[in-house]
Amino acid sequence: MAMKQYIFRLLPLATILLTACTIEVIDENSDVGGLVPINLTVGVDEPEEWQHTAAGTRAATTLLNNAFAENDQIVVGFSGNTTLGSNTTKYQVTNASTGATSLVSGQTQPYFTLDGSSTTAYGYYPSKPGSTFSVQTAQNTDANYKSSDLMYASVDITKSNGAGSGTLTFSHKMAKIIVSATATSGVSQIKDVRIIGGSRTIDVTNITNCTLGTTLTDANSTSSYITMYSGGTATTASCAALIPPQTVSGNFLQIVTDKGTVTYSLSNKAFATAQSYTFNITINAAAIGTTVAITGWTGTGNVTVQPTETNAPANAVAVDLGLSVKWANMNVGAEKVTDYGTFFAWGETDGITVSGATTTISGTPAKTYFSWDTYAWCKGTYNTLTKYCPTDMQGSYWWDTSGTTVAADNKTQLELGDDAARANWGGKWRMPTAAELAELYRTNPDYDPDYDYSDAGSNTKIDGYTWTWCDGSATQYMGSSVAGYIITKTSSGAHIFLPAAGRRYGASFSSRGSYGFYWSSTLNAGYPDDAWYLYFNSSNAYMYGLDRDFGYTVRAVQSN
Repeated sequence: MAMKQYIFRLLPLATILLTACTIEVIDENSDVGGLVPINLTVGVDEPEEWQHTAAGTRAATTLLNNAFAENDQIVVGFSGNTTLGSNTTKYQVTNASTGATSLVSGQTQPYFTLDGSSTTAYGYYPSKPGSTFSVQTAQNTDANYKSSDLMYASVDITKSNGAGSGTLTFSHKMAKIIVSATATSGVSQIKDVRIIGGSRTIDVTNITNCTLGTTLTDANSTSSYITMYSGGTATTASCAALIPPQTVSGNFLQIVTDKGTVTYSLSNKAFATAQSYTFNITINAAAIGTTVAITGWTGTGNVTVQPTETNAPANAVAVDLGLSVKWANMNVGAEKVTDYGTFFAWGETDGITVSGATTTISGTPAKTYFSWDTYAWCKGTYNTLTKYCPTDMQGSYWWDTSGTTVAADNKTQLELGDDAARANWGGKWRMPTAAELAELYRTNPDYDPDYDYSDAGSNTKIDGYTWTWCDGSATQYMGSSVAGYIITKTSSGAHIFLPAAGRRYGASFSSRGSYGFYWSSTLNAGYPDDAWYLYFNSSNAYMYGLDRDFGYTVRAVQSN
């Protein structure tokens, strides 16, 4: 009998990736004892977002390279009606540049049995798993990254015309985490990027079908982590790692820099099979030693972690008054606690800053005239709003209901990009919501719910606080002539001072020294040309809603 000859060739590829590798097994003399050879093509169902190439993803000196390397192997098995029975066989790449392949030495060519008309082929990469599968911890190397990329494929093959053929289309079983980190503002080097949360192991509930079950708790998870990038000294790091599909809460990522370590946490975030999730992170000196919550997921998983850099004055302090948030000890734009600071229209991040507690304008203001004509989120009048327009008010007269002026966006809470505290102070600072501002108001011993028009949840007075009016003469705060309220938690003595800075409208300041006006970040949804604010004088305080184009002061908060 003539000796059989097998030729293995790699079909053309669009790109040299682990994706779309096609192996064709050709039997040039199929008449061997009546057995029929099985010809296979092999490819990968590659989501577009999975095809991410970035420097430093594996070893620090190599690129993320999904191309098959020489000696890479694919495991293939059959469910029945073949000469292999329940055994598997392996194919390996013998030349990465040409794509030439062959059966691994000692492996057996599969044939249909004489009475077999069909079979199911199944394949694994990089190997057939056992009852569990674990990704590697040091995924900054090519070998460990590849051995973590569990993939599975199956296809039904029918014997036909002296041969049988089918395509094994592999799909990824793990979830892919990509981190693009940039050092800035006092941080010079990114040394390590790690995944410190979640599980590395998942059970395989059906080995033949590679069905994944629940993620398992790793015995050594408290003492080990997945290394994505290590030993770097650059200001940027782009890296990837694979984890089992799972839902993660708590600390997840850690970035080690020359200035220290930053930890990033998640809240109930699901990572799905064959999906890619990109974290774009900026690290600065202000973030070192902190835990930053990652929120704002969009699309298929991209998220930008807001930088925690702060531009607040060095003497800006978050005061714990025992409330749901901590309150800044000074106004945004102020240099000291008795300064008026900057006056902002609601939803604008540029305003007009005064020197100390005067009407003397400091520097060159970005905005000097406050009216609907100059307001950022309208077209010149209160009823031509272009942002922060509740859908349920679409039939009202605040905008053109034909949609030519605005399409209702149902936004009632300022986005951080329009938050004067975040935009000017950065870090974790932000404007208080109406509920948080109303909570501060409810600490007033003379709190009257009839004057709390914000409808911001509870209207119950909060005891244990004093509000002391300073007129700047008979009663002073820190020897200052600036009028305003001292709000004090009596049990601890913690306090803040709210200057009665007045307001700005048109080209004029008014009510300086007599009234205070402090914006919240919440729209008055019932009257969307208004936003909620705290208003006070020497004898009364209110939560009220008024025109968004007025210039009021802002007192920042930080979440507890």
